[in-house]
Amino acid sequence: MPELIATSTDFNERLETLDNVVTSGSLVRWVDTPSNLDPVPIKRSTLIHIADPGDNPDFSRTRYANFIIPTLQQPFEVWDTPYQDGTIRRRYLALFENRERTKGGFGMVRIYKDGSLLWTWYPMRAKQLNRQREGSLRYRGYGDG
Repeated sequence: MPELIATSTDFNERLETLDNVVTSGSLVRWVDTPSNLDPVPIKRSTLIHIADPGDNPDFSRTRYANFIIPTLQQPFEVWDTPYQDGTIRRRYLALFENRERTKGGFGMVRIYKDGSLLWTWYPMRAKQLNRQREGSLRYRGYGDG
C-alpha cells in the first residue's frame, strides 16, 4: 500500500506536494494505463482544485496523492460512467491492502472532460466499491482479461 503523505493547512504547501507527487513537476504528466486504454494526461493546473478545498477543508485528498499513479497504471477495474449532464467520465478503481492485511481500501480516480481529475479513498467496503461500478466496464485487471 502506498505511503500516506503528511498534509499541511497551507495551500501552497499542499499544491507543491501534489505537484511533486502527481505531476513530477511537469506542466503535463502522461501516465500509461492498461494497454487497451489511452494514456492519461494530468495537468499541473488542474491540481489547484484539489489543493484548495474551499470553505469546507478536507485535506485527505492530499494525503492520498501517492495512490493516484498506481490507480491509473494498475487498476482493478475501469468504468466509463454516464452522468446527468450528458458526459461520460472514466473511473479507475484500484484495491489496496496494507502489509498486516488488517486494513485496506480502494481508490477511485475520476477523469473529467476538461482533463481534470478527482480522487477519493474508501475503507474496504464492498458496498462502496459496487456503487462506483456504473456504466460500461472498459478494463478489468483480474481473471480472463
